[in-house]
Amino acid sequence: MHPSQASVLQGNVQTFIDQLSSRIPGLQGILVSDREGVVMLRGGSFAQDPRSEQMITTIFSICSEQTSKIERLGHTNYIISFFEGMLYLQANHLPLVITMVANPDVNTGLLVEVLPTVKKVLEDLRKAIANMLVTME
Repeated sequence: MHPSQASVLQGNVQTFIDQLSSRIPGLQGILVSDREGVVMLRGGSFAQDPRSEQMITTIFSICSEQTSKIERLGHTNYIISFFEGMLYLQANHLPLVITMVANPDVNTGLLVEVLPTVKKVLEDLRKAIANMLVTME
């Protein structure tokens, strides 16, 4: 799916997440959470223990933050990891974290290719949460 196709999918963000989860072979689910792992949106059939989801997101946030401190590595766009036999692609869309959970044989390039589309669809949610966080400070 090309980023320009985001507008083709009708409905709200949840509908988009659900449709995307079913359209990519091997993609089991998409989670959208905050940096502490509190899930805000969930799509697809993948179900995991909430503590594991939270732990994975927290570890990603720490790794991403630490990696960005090493100038030679540059800004972290996403991290791909394996946990309990599943592939995890996680990306910052601060203050959100996008997690795609897939079978290990998924076309990883396709997940990376669709990531800008997911970010575009989540942009209004990202802005709303960022504004809420600013007003809470």
